[in-house]
Amino acid sequence: AESSATGSTASVAESSEKVEKPRPSRTPGCLVKLTGFSGNDELLCRLAIKQFAEHAVTVEYCDYVPAASTALLRLKCPEDTVTLLEDMKLTGRMLGCQQPIAEVLGREEEEKYWQDVMERAQQRGPKSDAALKDTKQTAKR
Repeated sequence: AESSATGSTASVAESSEKVEKPRPSRTPGCLVKLTGFSGNDELLCRLAIKQFAEHAVTVEYCDYVPAASTALLRLKCPEDTVTLLEDMKLTGRMLGCQQPIAEVLGREEEEKYWQDVMERAQQRGPKSDAALKDTKQTAKR
């Protein structure tokens, strides 16, 4: 009985490598735009912005464009956007040396954002998948 359990575990591990990455959640009302900070601040990075928000909520992804001095946070659910905005208002927490401004994207802004995401993914094309596989193989060695 133990060998069959071990065998099934191995097949699950093998099959999980072939599974495609899940697509990001597109639940409406889950995108928060942060502005009001300097893109020139060398200490600001995607991780710092994500950690700023994660004092209050879980961030699925942080899309940060330093040149535009904006970040878009993908949160799990619309309720998390309310929680984040309330937390920022109550705490006045700073991001670097500045207090960012947060707003939940409207339906049209969300649609435009997702179109941009898809266009960027198409521009990267299959090369990024091959590079990702090479990185995984190198990591295993």
